[in-house]
Amino acid sequence: MKLLCEGLKHPNCILQTLRLYRCLISPTSCGALAAVLSTSQWLTELEFSETKLEASALKLLCEGLKDPGCKLQKLKLCASLLPESSAAVCKYLASVLICNPHLTELDLSENPLGDKGVKYLCEGLRHSNCKVEKLELSECSLSAASCEPLAQVLSSTRSLTRLLLINNRIEDLGLKLLCEGLKQPDCQLKDLALAECHLTDACCGALASVLNRNENLTLLDLSGNDFKDFGVQILCDALIHPICKLQTF
Repeated sequence: MKLLCEGLKHPNCILQTLRLYRCLISPTSCGALAAVLSTSQWLTELEFSETKLEASALKLLCEGLKDPGCKLQKLKLCASLLPESSAAVCKYLASVLICNPHLTELDLSENPLGDKGVKYLCEGLRHSNCKVEKLELSECSLSAASCEPLAQVLSSTRSLTRLLLINNRIEDLGLKLLCEGLKQPDCQLKDLALAECHLTDACCGALASVLNRNENLTLLDLSGNDFKDFGVQILCDALIHPICKLQTF
C-alpha cells in the first residue's frame, strides 16, 4: 500500500477510480491513502468492499477526506465496518460531510450502522456544506427510529436525490415518519428504494399523500413488501393524481 500510494501521489498519475476488494488494510495503510486524498487532483472515486476497517483506520482516512485539497466525489464502504465501531465511524463521516463539498455519493450498505450510527450521520447530512446526492444505506440494521432523522434530512437539504434503504426493518411506522420529510417543499428526492422493508397496507395512505404532493419523485421501489389488494388500490389512486410524476413503480 505504501508503494502504491507513492505512485498515486505522483503528478503524472491520473487515476480516477480506486477499488480495494477484500484487502487487508491496516491503519498505517489508511494513513498513506489519506495523504493521497489530500494531494490527488484526479482521484474522484474510492471503494472498499468486504474490507474490514478498524475505527482508527477510518479516522485517519477521514482526516484526508476533510483536507481542502481532497477532490473525492464517491466514497463506498460496502461491508467494511466492524460492528463495535460502526457508530463511531458514522461520527467521523459526519465531520467529513460538513467539511467536504465535493462528496456527492456515499454508500454504506451492508454495514451494521444501526439507528445510533444513522443519527450521527444525519447530523452531517443536514449541514449546509453537505452536497451528497446519493445515499445508500441498504442492509444497515435500521429500524423505524432511523426514519425521523432521515426525514429531517429530506426536509432540509436540496441536494439529496437518491435514497436506498433496501432490506431494513423500517416497517409502517418508519415509513410514515419518512413520508413527513418527503412531503416538505424543499425535498428534492427523485429515487426512493424501500424493497424488503417489512411494509404493509397500513403505510399506503402515507405514501399516497406523498405522491399527491411531491412532484420530484420519479422512481419508487416497493418490491418484496407485504402489500395486499387494498393497499395497492390506495397507491393506484394516488398514481393517477395530476401532481404525481412517478415514472418507475
